[in-house]
Amino acid sequence: MNVFIKKRDASITNDKYLSNRRGQYAERNGARTPWNNQMDIKILHTLMINKKSNSQSVSVLLDVCNISNLILKHVAGNIMYQMY
Repeated sequence: MNVFIKKRDASITNDKYLSNRRGQYAERNGARTPWNNQMDIKILHTLMINKKSNSQSVSVLLDVCNISNLILKHVAGNIMYQMY
């Protein structure tokens, strides 16, 4: 048997989740973590500009995706990234 196949078989056997689902499809990230969190923050401020009878506004938006990664850099490898 190939060394790669032996190592893969050993890793499946030693993992509780993978050994229970051997021969089946695994759920997405099922063996990696039981849950994944991503915390985003959005700050929106609208400035009203009144010019005679016309009312106009300007919006300033700050959007930070996955702020938890910014705060907890030591777990950066365990947080899922999602690009928009």
